[in-house]
Amino acid sequence: MSGHLGREKTYQMVSQTFWWHRMYKWVAHYVKTCETCQRVKPSGHASAPLHVPPDCWKSMSLEFVFGLPADDKRNTGILVFVCRLSKMVTGKQAAQLFLDSVFHYHGLPETIVSDRDLRFTGAF
Repeated sequence: MSGHLGREKTYQMVSQTFWWHRMYKWVAHYVKTCETCQRVKPSGHASAPLHVPPDCWKSMSLEFVFGLPADDKRNTGILVFVCRLSKMVTGKQAAQLFLDSVFHYHGLPETIVSDRDLRFTGAF
């Protein structure tokens, strides 16, 4: 029955079929201690605004794009790097793209900003 819906929605879903003494408290504890729920739930505060970079390629954004048609290797997604000041976009394979198209010409950026995709936040 768990779908990582949060305390209230999980309680509503469970209570439609079951009942036991202190069920709400049990569901609240279950959700509070669920590793997946804690890992993916949004933070309780807004993200701080990003500063304007002083020059091109000093700060980059990166974002995963999925749901694309599969290529010959069955890949259905890409990782896109974008200069936050110029908004210039370059696309290829993630690691090789960074080395060939960004690091090679511009060196290591001072900051890299991601879209907080779980592929980054969940793995680190």
